[in-house]
Amino acid sequence: MPMPAKKLLPTSNLENIRKQAKGLLKAYQSGDSEAVQSIREHLPRLSGSSNSEILTGKVTLQEIQHVIACEYGFANWTKLKEIHMSANSSFDDISRLTDREIQVLMREVDQKDLVISLKGASDAIKEKVLGNMSERVRTFITEEMEFLGPMPSDEIEQVQQRIVQQLVQLADQGSVVWPPGPPKKKPKARPKMTKIERELIKRLRRDSQPTLDQMSYDHINALFTDLAEMARREGILTLGQFTDKMADSFLQEGIRLAVDGTEPDLIMDLLETWMESLLHEQKRKYQKVIEGVMAIQSGDNPRIVRRKLEVIY
Repeated sequence: MPMPAKKLLPTSNLENIRKQAKGLLKAYQSGDSEAVQSIREHLPRLSGSSNSEILTGKVTLQEIQHVIACEYGFANWTKLKEIHMSANSSFDDISRLTDREIQVLMREVDQKDLVISLKGASDAIKEKVLGNMSERVRTFITEEMEFLGPMPSDEIEQVQQRIVQQLVQLADQGSVVWPPGPPKKKPKARPKMTKIERELIKRLRRDSQPTLDQMSYDHINALFTDLAEMARREGILTLGQFTDKMADSFLQEGIRLAVDGTEPDLIMDLLETWMESLLHEQKRKYQKVIEGVMAIQSGDNPRIVRRKLEVIY
């Protein structure tokens, strides 16, 4: 007869449940009859096996975790983790995520969900999330929040819970720590800028001035090396301070899209489409030059020359 499901206490943490799984594995390895019975009941591949077959079946820790999850009434270990972590965390815990974790989350969350969730969020969460956006995206999100107007609290809570579920999945992938640990102490005042950092900023301001057609290959290589160094040191949002001073609109928009957290595939699509348009335009200019030279060499009437060039577009 199947044993009734155990009750998972709210005070139980995931580490304790993992220890239970290790304890069950140890009991199984020592030949404990209750451990064998639980494995037979909850592990499909051994459901019809005898005690001796189960004891020689080399059950793994992952399978034991599945057994533990079933004992608590869950379909599998992953479901246990998702539900347990969600039950022991709330949307308010987002304010304790690191800046890097916030940026990881924003890449995964639907923008509409983000807007709705922030409408019912605390000032601490709004400050944390909006502070990890570029000015351009922050303005857009704020305007969208105002545009939506009043919303039912249960609808906002539903969206917030959906975001918590995404955090659970990200934690399972190792991308974030969720639920987050206790609040950290306020960081000490930022140390003075080093000589290396001052030189880096100076180079970026200087090397962002020319347009792409004025840059050599080495110039482009050096510029992006420095941009990557700045992003690694201070975070990608700091690159926004250089975009307004970039002379080349293609380069400027590319960096802005990256700073805004735009999906990589969309960035690639937008820039490649623009590049093809620019190359097409440049090719036509060269074709006009060639046609103009040949027309002059042939002694064509200036009006005919102009007409020939006008049809090239």
